Amino acid sequence: MSNSRIRLDAELRAIAGNNVYFQPPESLKINYPAIKYRLKSPSHIHADNINYITHRRYEIIVIDKNPDSLLVEQINNFRTCSCINTYSKDGLNYTVFELYYN
Repeated sequence: MSNSRIRLDAELRAIAGNNVYFQPPESLKINYPAIKYRLKSPSHIHADNINYITHRRYEIIVIDKNPDSLLVEQINNFRTCSCINTYSKDGLNYTVFELYYN
């Protein structure tokens, strides 16, 4: 486990308490409102034909019955975060973010 993921997990838990899940299996019962997150492929900046800078990238999904979830606002406050999608399914609202976090 990387130090950056441990720091990110702590920041997410400060927002959502124990309802934070890192790459949970499909069989896990999730308590809502919740934050699910997973590591994505890193982003690279190239210079002189080498990886000059590599950024760790995460997908963060806020899941809440409330369409105006305060969790969404709090995740949106991360400096390197972008909302990339929103949708509703089975009475829950999903907001998907992409976060660069080193």
